[in-house]
Amino acid sequence: NNAGVGHVGPVESISVEEMKRVFETNFFGAVRMIKAVLPEMKRRQSGHIVVVSSVMGLQGIVFNDVYAASKFAVEGFCESLAVQLLQFNV
Repeated sequence: NNAGVGHVGPVESISVEEMKRVFETNFFGAVRMIKAVLPEMKRRQSGHIVVVSSVMGLQGIVFNDVYAASKFAVEGFCESLAVQLLQFNV
């Protein structure tokens, strides 16, 4: 599971629509893929979800605010989900 589109520049030069596009791919792309496979994994009580994020999901870099935010969102989502899925052996 790997989705990524970047956008470099100062935040005031990036429209909210462009920010939404970055999140639509980077965050919601991963969420949609996980939602597609999760019910069957839970039913079988097994499976692995591998999500490739970015170092910018751990540390922001100048002029990569929106990209970093979208990857931080992926990291937080997956960390929370991992705890929930332990009971399903996923």
